[in-house]
Amino acid sequence: MINFLFQHKRAGEKSRLWSARVRLDGWLKPRTFPLRVSDKRVAQQRLTKLIEELEREAAGIGAPRIQRDAAQTPLLTHLHAFLAECEATGRSRNTLGKYAHSLPKLFGRCRWVSLRDVTEESFTAWREKSGLSPKTLNDCLSNMGAFLNWMKRRRLIVANPLEHVRKVSNDSPGNFRRALSVDEINRLLKAAPTHRATVYQTILYTGLRRQEINGLRWGDFDFTVTPTRLKVPSSISKNRKESVHFLRPEVTETLKAFRPDGVKPAVWAFRGKVPRIPTFKRDLTAAGIPF
Repeated sequence: MINFLFQHKRAGEKSRLWSARVRLDGWLKPRTFPLRVSDKRVAQQRLTKLIEELEREAAGIGAPRIQRDAAQTPLLTHLHAFLAECEATGRSRNTLGKYAHSLPKLFGRCRWVSLRDVTEESFTAWREKSGLSPKTLNDCLSNMGAFLNWMKRRRLIVANPLEHVRKVSNDSPGNFRRALSVDEINRLLKAAPTHRATVYQTILYTGLRRQEINGLRWGDFDFTVTPTRLKVPSSISKNRKESVHFLRPEVTETLKAFRPDGVKPAVWAFRGKVPRIPTFKRDLTAAGIPF
């Protein structure tokens, strides 16, 4: 075994902080560990403790250092790393927003500060008294499960502490949904202001989702061909695949009338004009259609 203390040299000057170089029996090469202290006696004590931990880890007795460090790191710090990796791997903005919004709230509600606090008992105790709907509770469990499984893949934890927590039974039938009739569609398009009627008509004829409609630019429409072609980029499509829609003449006429003269291809087509549910309800009420 090799172990010794040293101070890094930069530009001919020694660092005031000590580091350690260690190679245990069986290691192919030595490893460097920053001790982050300026007193040599304290550094020697830390080196002795470090060697004990490394030998226990090599013997399979203690937890690996990465897990010990993770246990002492605040959950919010781990969450920031999780969100950064989600963004880097191309997760959708909605998914990122869901994690960024719900997980800090769950940490606060369950009084979780570090990984040691995350237990099945603390989660179920909070859940029983939360008063939230079954769907919301199951979403919280699912979001936290995604976060903890990421930590497990990164070897920050050995196992997901909420792995065996079962979802709450949801016996509610949910909201009844139905398709609008042709008569109701005509009434809605007449009752709504022009900009919202254009959005409704485009959605009805293409089946695009809110995020996809919001992400369209005028350059995605090709009015030079018959029928008009709409190309939805993979970057805004839910399944991350490009799709092409051929538009009917009545939709083409509406879009041409709605498009500003001389608009550039990079300009958003509907950004800021897609109605939210309260606005949609008001338009339905004006058209005499029950929500």
